[in-house]
Amino acid sequence: MQSAVVNNTLGNVTKKAFNGTLYYDDGKFSARGMLSYRGRYHEGASGTGNILEGYGATTNFDASVRYKLTEWMEVSVEGNNLLDTYRYRFTDFDADRNYENNHFGRTILFGARFKM
Repeated sequence: MQSAVVNNTLGNVTKKAFNGTLYYDDGKFSARGMLSYRGRYHEGASGTGNILEGYGATTNFDASVRYKLTEWMEVSVEGNNLLDTYRYRFTDFDADRNYENNHFGRTILFGARFKM
């Protein structure tokens, strides 16, 4: 039986991650945009005998806009995963073999709030 020594980051920890948010609010109109990046990372030892399983890098963009029509009524639209990012999963860190591709798609939500 062969064994291997692997030097890598801690499980579920990425070497690079960035987040940024821009926000505007004037009391009647508000807008928010958030961009996040997470580099490739592994989950730890593989249960399949491969050397480390994990996920590829992802970039996500979410945004929302709200508008106050009156003092008691507000409308909004929110979008999640607007870049339509897929989640790539790999097995064997060095060989980078595709394990699965997950597609969650974009989500757009429309809403209204009323105060009584």
